[in-house]
Amino acid sequence: CAVLKGTFSFRKWHSIFTIPFFLLTFPLQLLTVKTLHLINPGIHMKILSEIYAFCESQGESTFQLCAQLFMVLSRADREASYIQIVSIACSMVTVIKPSLDQFLGEKKNAGSLETILNKYLCFVPLFLFTTILRILSIAIICV
Repeated sequence: CAVLKGTFSFRKWHSIFTIPFFLLTFPLQLLTVKTLHLINPGIHMKILSEIYAFCESQGESTFQLCAQLFMVLSRADREASYIQIVSIACSMVTVIKPSLDQFLGEKKNAGSLETILNKYLCFVPLFLFTTILRILSIAIICV
């Protein structure tokens, strides 16, 4: 036992206590960061806001999209409602956009509006189909 040997260190075990706290308070943290980014639109707040958007995309919206697809696919006798379809589409955009922003990096804001839209539209099918494949395969396995 590490306590009896004297090798127990709280530094090694702090993540056991902090990670659940941060996961439970993530929606509040996200709202706070987005609000502070509106008030103080500096370069560091922009980076922090993009990090939180990516974490929301990969950690929250992915599972939300998977759950929505599972609900739609779990019963073959029932049709998806319009609200479910809109919710799936919004979750898909929430998952794809931060990944696309991170992929494009600093080049995403360079040029005119036409070149920016061209960059996004060029890579949207790639990210859309990989996301659909990943999430839909998990949802089908769960069904």
